[in-house]
Amino acid sequence: MHKCNQNCRKLSPLKATGLLCDFTGNTNIPVINNPAPVFSWKVDGSGKNAFQTACRIIVASKPDDNSVAWDSEKVSCNNNFFKYSGNALKAETTYFWKLQLWDTDGGRGNFTSWRMFRTGSLNSADNLTVSQSMVLQNRVHPEILRKRSRDSYFIDFGKDAFAGLELYLHTGKEQVIELRLGEEISSDGTIHKPEPFSHECSRRFRKISLRIFPKNKIYRVEIPKPFMGDGYQTKNYNNRDRYSILCPKHTGELMPFRYLEIRGYEHELKLTDIVQLPANFPFDDEASHFRCSDQNLNSVWDFCKYTVKATTPFAIYIDGDRERLPYAGDTYINQLSHYCCDREYSIARNTLDYFFATGADWPFEAVLSIILIAHSDYFYTGDISVCAKYYDKLKAMLFNELVRDDGLLVTGEISGEHILFDKIKTRLKLFRDLIDWPKIFRGNYEIGEVNTVTNCFLYRALIAFCDIASGLERKNDYKNLKAKAEKLKIAVRAKLFNSETGLFLDSEGSSHSSPHANFHAAAAGLVSRFEQKNIVNLLKNSGMPCGLWGAQFLLEGLFQADAENLAIKLMSSDGPRSWLNMLKQGATMTMECWSNELQSGQDWNHPWATAPLNVIPRFLMGIKPLEPGFRKILIQPRPGHLKHASLVMPTINGAVSASFKKEEDYFNLKITIPGNCQATVVLSNKLLNKKAVKLLINSRQNTFVEDKVSGCIIVPDLPPGKHNLALQTESGNVKILEYV
Repeated sequence: MHKCNQNCRKLSPLKATGLLCDFTGNTNIPVINNPAPVFSWKVDGSGKNAFQTACRIIVASKPDDNSVAWDSEKVSCNNNFFKYSGNALKAETTYFWKLQLWDTDGGRGNFTSWRMFRTGSLNSADNLTVSQSMVLQNRVHPEILRKRSRDSYFIDFGKDAFAGLELYLHTGKEQVIELRLGEEISSDGTIHKPEPFSHECSRRFRKISLRIFPKNKIYRVEIPKPFMGDGYQTKNYNNRDRYSILCPKHTGELMPFRYLEIRGYEHELKLTDIVQLPANFPFDDEASHFRCSDQNLNSVWDFCKYTVKATTPFAIYIDGDRERLPYAGDTYINQLSHYCCDREYSIARNTLDYFFATGADWPFEAVLSIILIAHSDYFYTGDISVCAKYYDKLKAMLFNELVRDDGLLVTGEISGEHILFDKIKTRLKLFRDLIDWPKIFRGNYEIGEVNTVTNCFLYRALIAFCDIASGLERKNDYKNLKAKAEKLKIAVRAKLFNSETGLFLDSEGSSHSSPHANFHAAAAGLVSRFEQKNIVNLLKNSGMPCGLWGAQFLLEGLFQADAENLAIKLMSSDGPRSWLNMLKQGATMTMECWSNELQSGQDWNHPWATAPLNVIPRFLMGIKPLEPGFRKILIQPRPGHLKHASLVMPTINGAVSASFKKEEDYFNLKITIPGNCQATVVLSNKLLNKKAVKLLINSRQNTFVEDKVSGCIIVPDLPPGKHNLALQTESGNVKILEYV
């Protein structure tokens, strides 16, 4: 970037909105702990000139031009972000910033209004604590208040939440009442009380004695901190472990609960006397929206979206309340789901910092997922600084020491002393293949020393690392990584593919082809178009063959294999292994497993079980970044049997919206592209019952050429703004369909 001449009188229609400081902004006063924060924004504009060419940022100690601490002056910049480079910011200090943009015609926009941010200690050891200081608590009154006896009440808040509790009580004498908090209801309608030390304690229950005093009084109930040895925590849970994530200091201890019983209280209670205090990181409920012709799928979207919001109060992606620890394979799914429903990127960065500070977890797939997390951060924000910061540590996670001459990764169990543990920091000195969790969902997978699933993850990681190396201009690394990825692809197909059945094998030497080996190969892009049918037939007869972690890659693989109808059917199913069945069981956040019967020790607040929340935008509606920061956007809808759908998806550059309606001889797609972006739309001939002969763009007929490999119609380089595209067969009428 270089400084430009500021003498520009022409006004620009471009406006900067949605200002973020260090990629967090759903709060009036972001608190950041970075001495050189990154400022980012949306470009509001449409048309071929709605592109930014330069920016100017002013940072001040007060919201006026007489208190300027740093002025970037006009600087050439076509990205939607710019890094602070002034004098060192002071700790625990409030600052103000504003922004001005220039467009492709040289026009200068007006400054935005002042936006505030506050610094924390600026000690990197306090990063998580500073982020947690932004956690908010809401006030929710019960949906149901039922008096069961003279001195007993049952309360239902409607949704499970990591929350505190506040009560407004009055009594004529000092007394002790009993409170019972929980997530699950027993068959008799009372809160389920698990046996102490049993696996069922993963669904939270807590009995609390509360002393109340004469006269009316507000009681903020103190929830005890769980710890190992507490009879109502599972044996592997320890909130005092050095790796566990603690609650924000200002909220006090939080517990996931939906239900409350009050026993021993003889006075009348009103709904307004009882307050659940759900905590969450700032979250914009309006940033995303999805509706379609399948009401089941709408319910699944809402279910998953609430889960992501409700599990943010730790300002880091926890695995669930059963352990309150980040796990990398789970974080990858949580991150994608969060990015698809809210314009908030700091929690993923906090989680990456955690992995590099405390160590990775034990599955090979999880370690490789850390590379995918870093890559997603880069492509969804456009900022490569996190990848640059951890580049060498990320590179070590490619397990080069375990890669054979043919390119395949040899795994098995590694523990104790090994050169890998000198290069990759781990919480346990252990590496092992995961395949899926729990073990009952591995589909009789035959684990060997060279496993298809783990090698699929290595392939994905190598492809992702190519983007990172390219972005950092590591040309030799890019060349070597590209060659390794191609070598691995050839080896997987030579050693782990059964040409007679057209299916992938579980491992080298195995004759078994599990669903996992095949949907992971499809999700990783290792399946040719000629093999898709064999794999889809295998998966079609397998129902939901995997756990909730594997479901992410099953759904991706089905869309990649052009089996979108099957993927949509699985997402909208109400069968025993489905998201709707979780709702039927009483959960309001996604479970760790499909049901208690399949895994008695599961919890009911697992954000990585939200695969549909990111699969719907990325595959069904087909919205993905083609370039870092969504500067170029892919829109490739795969609607399957759906008649209509609409989506609003946030990006760092602003919301992308897409909606379609489908008839037998006509497919209509409406899209909105944010400023500073271009979109490539890919439309398959499978969208219609016959071959398309007409393409209309904004009501004008266009000539088109089908891609020879995919058979798709590709519309490149659509500029910012609203566009209407339509495909027609010969019998289709020229019309614009109205729909929600």
